[in-house]
Amino acid sequence: MGENSPRFEGDARQNENRYEDRSDSPRPERQRDRRLLEAAGVVVRARNLPDLLKELAPRILNLTGCDFLKFSQHDASQNCMITHYWKRNQESGQCDAFAVDECVSGWVWMHQEVVIISDVEKEKRFPRCMQELRTHGVRWYSVLPLSTSARRFGALGLGKSVPEILDSEDLEFFRRVAFMVSLALENHKPTVPVKSSASDCRVWSRSAKN
Repeated sequence: MGENSPRFEGDARQNENRYEDRSDSPRPERQRDRRLLEAAGVVVRARNLPDLLKELAPRILNLTGCDFLKFSQHDASQNCMITHYWKRNQESGQCDAFAVDECVSGWVWMHQEVVIISDVEKEKRFPRCMQELRTHGVRWYSVLPLSTSARRFGALGLGKSVPEILDSEDLEFFRRVAFMVSLALENHKPTVPVKSSASDCRVWSRSAKN
């Protein structure tokens, strides 16, 4: 899609200018904006969705200062969330798939609202998801919708190894990162999840009800 992405590049640059033109914007924020624009360049060059996610994940972790990233895509055929994860130590893999109504990413996809979990150890909702996060050493976790005006794709999860309170400035930046990923998905026009795991959806859906 390399040279056929004028909308993405235009939106990314407009987003950057909107923040950089503010005279009271601190220098670290402007530097972070530039790095976000550099990540947008990866989107333009990526040949396919798996390559795109592989390139974007470490950049997003560096941009946000997070230790853990989850990309969850809605699988309409099974109504579940197919999820892949990346860590700052370069570990990556596929997580168990959950039915939409049984996981935090599914809730975010349905309601199109951000969820912030200040301390995973104390969170009572979505117990299976929280247990999975604990196995990856995640203590703080946020989930943002991956959506454009045309389509809801899934959710972006960002985690840290220590509990934290997210300020409004960082939340706004996380929203911009999620929007960049959403535009990337729209430009690549995925028709099926990166890697479907329909049997996992059925297994986890049944086990949650037992």
